[in-house]
Amino acid sequence: MKESENNNTLTFGRIEAARRLGVSVVTVDRELARERLPHFRIGRRVLFTAELLETYISRNTKNGGGSECANETTGSRT
Repeated sequence: MKESENNNTLTFGRIEAARRLGVSVVTVDRELARERLPHFRIGRRVLFTAELLETYISRNTKNGGGSECANETTGSRT
């Protein structure tokens, strides 16, 4: 079993972070460059924890993330 496949691993890199977020590595790199994605470094390695990704998701979820949120401009339900 690869280390990235082990859910007990405390940290993981960009590829695994992208997989867990459901986005491309390019998107992860873009968010890192914009300083939007929380991470830490050990040497030159960029590392993440599940908690850091959860923080990112919480900060970037609009209207609680529900599908029945009111549309802010029209007040209609989506």
